Amino acid sequence: MKQTTLKHEFTIEGIGLHTGQKISMTVHPAFADSGICFRRSDVASEYTRVTPYAVTSTMLATTIKCGEHSVSTIEHIMSALYG
Repeated sequence: MKQTTLKHEFTIEGIGLHTGQKISMTVHPAFADSGICFRRSDVASEYTRVTPYAVTSTMLATTIKCGEHSVSTIEHIMSALYG
C-alpha cells in the first residue's frame, strides 16, 4: 500500500457528533511506517495505534481502545486522511 504523510500539522475544531461538546483535534505528520495513532488530551492516555486489533466496537461508529480509554467515530477522519 502506498504511504503518504502530512507536510504540516493542522487543527480541526467543532462540535462532537455524539456528545454535543466543543472539541479540538490536532493532526501531526509522522515518520514512515509509524501508522496512524490517536491520543486523547482530555485524559491521561497512551497513543492508540489504529489496527484491526484495537477496534472494540463498530455499532454506529468505529471505536478503538488502548488500556481503559477509547476513541470513537474515527471512520470520518480515517476516510479523509486516506483521500
